[in-house]
Amino acid sequence: MELIKLSSNSKALMEEIIQADNPSEFLCQKFKGITQEEDTELRGMIRELREGGYINIKWADGIPYYVTVNNAARTYSERLAEYEKE
Repeated sequence: MELIKLSSNSKALMEEIIQADNPSEFLCQKFKGITQEEDTELRGMIRELREGGYINIKWADGIPYYVTVNNAARTYSERLAEYEKE
């Protein structure tokens, strides 16, 4: 799989998701009490991670209820270093 380089805010979100004890609950909490603009930005970052193959996500009532972190997310930094070396 070819490396899809992430924007800095999506990379930061991915790192937070990886470190979370419960990625699904973590993302649900991110949606609480945010503005429409923040909601749009958060959904854009999630879409970038999903389309890049870094996470899989199931939605219910407009919020994530099941998040799977793929190995591509866990190895992103290593793969990015190799990519930039080439």
